[in-house]
Amino acid sequence: MRVRFLLGFRERMTLPIQYNHLLQAFIYTNVRDKELQVRYHDQGFVVNGKHIKMFTFSRLFGKYEMNQSAGSITFFPPVSMTVSSVGSDFMSEFTEEILKSDQLYLNGTKVEIESFDPLSFKGNKDRVQIEMLSPLTVYRTLSVDGKNSTKYFSPWDEEFEELIRSNLIKKNSIIDKASSSATLDFSIKPMMERNDKFQKIMNFKGTIIKGWLGSYLLSGSEELIRLAYYSGLGSKNSEGFGCFRIFGTGE
Repeated sequence: MRVRFLLGFRERMTLPIQYNHLLQAFIYTNVRDKELQVRYHDQGFVVNGKHIKMFTFSRLFGKYEMNQSAGSITFFPPVSMTVSSVGSDFMSEFTEEILKSDQLYLNGTKVEIESFDPLSFKGNKDRVQIEMLSPLTVYRTLSVDGKNSTKYFSPWDEEFEELIRSNLIKKNSIIDKASSSATLDFSIKPMMERNDKFQKIMNFKGTIIKGWLGSYLLSGSEELIRLAYYSGLGSKNSEGFGCFRIFGTGE
């Protein structure tokens, strides 16, 4: 299930430039089923010792002013946001709450839902063009001299595609345990020229995360592309990474 909604508020809303954790908190706060909230927040689904939350969300879109020296960004109403998950129970709880509540707050600013659009993955799509609505990140944790370090990969690195495919196969094993997903094809190719302007270096609760915006061509198994549409591409989806929109078929 996926929804895009328009948030209204009075005059302006100021957030820290690194505001992903506030959007994540807004989502969790508005899942009123505490058991469900705890399951998604604390554990998610465990595959080979890794926790996968199976939901993603976009950045905020709308008119804004950036104040780099203050580390803040001021939005002017309205702004839009997309939230997506393969978990229909999670999304149903969230959407029901935000539609009925008259006490919605984002970083202390009272907001209201001005419009609400359910979105879905339609038709047969084994080849699509996408635009990232939040940065796409993949990485490996390396041990050097007994210390762990994180190596992030760009869309032009050889390991980028394989890490994304491997991540999708792990996710698919959660929702379809009988599937032989290891044999499913999946390809992702950047459609933009190599340029660091597409890189976004984020700070999520003190952790530096490197991700990439831009447009990409996905091809291969419709099953995996559909899963990516709802759960996000790459890693750290529940922290606001890997959400995308489809804008073409790539034909």
